[in-house]
Amino acid sequence: MPVQASQAARHGDAVIFACDAGHLPYAWVAALQIARLEPERHFDIVIASPDTGAIPPHLRDGPVRWVRLDVSAIPQIRHPNARITLGTFYRHLLPDLLQDDYARLLYLDTDTWLRRPGIQGLFDRIAGDWPLAASLTFLHQPELRTRASRRNQERSRRVIGDLGDPSGRFFQSGVMVMQTGPHVAAQIGPRTLEFAAERYDLLQKHKLGDQAAMNGAAAALTATLDPRWNWHLARWRQGQLIEEFDPFILHFAGAEKPWLISDDPTVTAVNPAWFADLARWDPDFTPAPAPGSLAWRALNPRFGVAPIDKIQRRLRAWRLAWKHSRPPRMGAEGIAAMRQLIETAEVR
Repeated sequence: MPVQASQAARHGDAVIFACDAGHLPYAWVAALQIARLEPERHFDIVIASPDTGAIPPHLRDGPVRWVRLDVSAIPQIRHPNARITLGTFYRHLLPDLLQDDYARLLYLDTDTWLRRPGIQGLFDRIAGDWPLAASLTFLHQPELRTRASRRNQERSRRVIGDLGDPSGRFFQSGVMVMQTGPHVAAQIGPRTLEFAAERYDLLQKHKLGDQAAMNGAAAALTATLDPRWNWHLARWRQGQLIEEFDPFILHFAGAEKPWLISDDPTVTAVNPAWFADLARWDPDFTPAPAPGSLAWRALNPRFGVAPIDKIQRRLRAWRLAWKHSRPPRMGAEGIAAMRQLIETAEVR
């Protein structure tokens, strides 16, 4: 069946986002950043969605190729996290849909941000016929944990035991490189959706969605991607670590989103660009505070007594300033482990 798209494919590779209507503005903002930083690119920038009718008419033309996505193959399950929709499964439909248009896809979540150019170089360096590449999940790499996060060690063992590959690898699905021919030949998309339907018990057990299904179905077929392409854990998004490792893509996985007013300095640094472009998508856009942030607490006072609430916010502001001024607590072991992940990555 022909692909329904706003324009024909121009190149053999593409960066692609896939989402439902609620995340279309965020995908568009992240896509614009790529277009700005890589003006000499030889790859398409694509947003795939079943809800292309929600695109503002004045934005249908431009650097983004809009592709209509048939999502009828998504299993009729409920995402274990109530705030997340089944739109997270859309990414696993892309190689089958676009195999005639593109040889390689770089899939990105909508909460990603390209810090510096490099995507064209990534495409240029790809070799071999592996079907899928993704970064290892920082959370489940014991050597990357801070002392305070070691309480997650038992949870990580359970996740990897149920869903990882035999060597103990577990991948983060927010940034992935897919070679469409090998991906389709290995049936990774259908196998991931089948796993979600047949082993929904494991998704519920670990409160994970498509990432659990992808690992359960295809972790053993996945190549390791340089973690600088998916710098995704808040404790690794601290300024000093970003400066030291110079990642390509920041991934704001978790509650701190770049489209919300945040207490996280890394988020705050990109907020102006996000807010400006979101206002282009919707002239009535008004930035909202992230739940629990200082801006949110100003609108939702805890005690309802102005002097007390003011003191409480000041104390929290002081604590946050102290927290973000401290040096990273990774230690030499964690820094060395991250460098090792970068140096041994199969796809860089």
